[in-house]
Amino acid sequence: MAGNAAQLSFLAITLFAIFVAASSTPAHSGAGNLRTHHSLLSTASVVHRNESEPEAAQPTEEAKPVADAPTQPEAAQTAEEAAETVETKQEEAPSDEDDSTEDEADTTQHHGEDHEHSGSPGKGEGNMVPRSHVHGEHNESHHEFHWSYAAPQKWAGGYALCDGEAQSPIDIETGAAVSGEAGDSIDKRSAYVPLDGRQVHDNGHNVQVNGEFGTLEMPDGMYEVKQFHFHFPSEHQVNGRLAAGEIHIVHQKMGSQGTNDLAVVGILLDTETTLAGDFDAKERKKELDFLTNIGFGRSLPKLDEDIAIEAEVDLNAFSKELSGPFFHYKGSLTTPPCSETVHWYVLEQAAVVTPEMMDSFKAIFPSPANNRPVRPLNGRKVMFSSAEIQGEFASEDSGKATEGAATIKSGSASTSLGFGLVAMITLGLALSD
Repeated sequence: MAGNAAQLSFLAITLFAIFVAASSTPAHSGAGNLRTHHSLLSTASVVHRNESEPEAAQPTEEAKPVADAPTQPEAAQTAEEAAETVETKQEEAPSDEDDSTEDEADTTQHHGEDHEHSGSPGKGEGNMVPRSHVHGEHNESHHEFHWSYAAPQKWAGGYALCDGEAQSPIDIETGAAVSGEAGDSIDKRSAYVPLDGRQVHDNGHNVQVNGEFGTLEMPDGMYEVKQFHFHFPSEHQVNGRLAAGEIHIVHQKMGSQGTNDLAVVGILLDTETTLAGDFDAKERKKELDFLTNIGFGRSLPKLDEDIAIEAEVDLNAFSKELSGPFFHYKGSLTTPPCSETVHWYVLEQAAVVTPEMMDSFKAIFPSPANNRPVRPLNGRKVMFSSAEIQGEFASEDSGKATEGAATIKSGSASTSLGFGLVAMITLGLALSD
């Protein structure tokens, strides 16, 4: 019996050693994803139209700090976390890109060494969220991929999600929208604050103003304004019609990074003539003053230039639109990497813009402008004045809950195994006596 007990003790000790070794190995969790999120904010090279070439391709879009995203990309990258930083050198004349074989002109001018989405949100430091590439959207090897509004059909060549099933913008058919809670509005959910000391920046694909302009309360928590920028003409259509322009106010959930957990409020812009049936001179003056303060109709920045904004910047200038109905759907960034992480809220009521203001933007961003063509709805639901589609936010939280439950279950199983092995050792020692 002593021999058997000794063998049993030896077996128990061996199994216990295996258990200890296994326990010291990190369990699979969201740590890898966190590292990936930290590397999301390195950006693709910006493609800007050469102003001396009327038919050349032109700027790329939104948002630096992002979400249509605020950290430096990590130096160490694995095959799973392949997020690339593409660097280009500025050229004096337009250069031929991969798109040069297309019938449409796509001659572009590169600029800047690396337009990273870094800097502190709201501090006016560099570029902010969101605009970067995301794990899985680039080829795994490092390469340069220059994208242009002249050839949006080619974006998926470097960013696979641009051919995804939940892309933005869309054509909003008002008659098909599903009614939500009566009386809900962005104004009731937002707490926007005026900021001074702002700058308007031409990042090569847009003019953008960075800053912590307040918060937006969403069903899953609080979102912070990171920046706002402009598109002319609008990106979203309403019943098949493009508006003269569109403002995107980009919010990101507190604690999120990269292009995760974004909410974008879209404010359509139209001329006084178009808004003839709904034009309050006093209300509209606030909106025109806001745009004039940014530089529209006067002087907008040139490529890579910052111009100080003289007066406070207050998004409450659009209180009329913010307090009215809105359309909501789940979509994506409207530029590469086209991450499908955006809760869209397009206001029904358009704000006013003058032809002179539109011309000042088009002077630095001429044809083909900076609006992505609308994408198929692909069965997605569009809500009317409802901040949430059933299950929209619960599905995001459930993934985290499932992961947590799996970790707890794994820990419990390991603990049970440990107690079992200890019991076997104890039994073996007792028998050996």
